[in-house]
Order: sequence, then C-alpha cells, then structure tokens
Amino acid sequence: MKRPQPPEDSASQTNRTATIGFRVEPHVKEAAERAAAKDRRSLSSLLEKILMEFLAAQRLLPGQDA
Repeated sequence: MKRPQPPEDSASQTNRTATIGFRVEPHVKEAAERAAAKDRRSLSSLLEKILMEFLAAQRLLPGQDA
C-alpha cells in the first residue's frame, strides 16, 4: 500500500527543515565563522539565531502580532 505524500508546506509539521542558500563576500563568511566558533555554534546555527532574533524584533514570527 502506498503512503500518501504530505503537502509541500508541511516542513513545520515534521522534523524536516528548510534550506536557505545565499552568497557573501569571503571576508564576511570568515568573520561569521569566527563569531560562530567564539559562541561555540555552527555557522548555520549562528545564522539561524541571528535571523530568528531579527524576525522576532520585527514581530514577523508565527503567533506575533504584525
């Protein structure tokens, strides 16, 4: 029996994560890697933290009043 496929926007309902890719100048990436190491985080974890803090401050996260 074939399992039904979940809708494409169901990433938030499962353990899957979405991917974001973007380019920066090499010196920006190097500085971010140093900052991540200083905070004992991966680069991805640091960038997610920064993005989440920005989105929270802008009141753009789900459950926040716009």
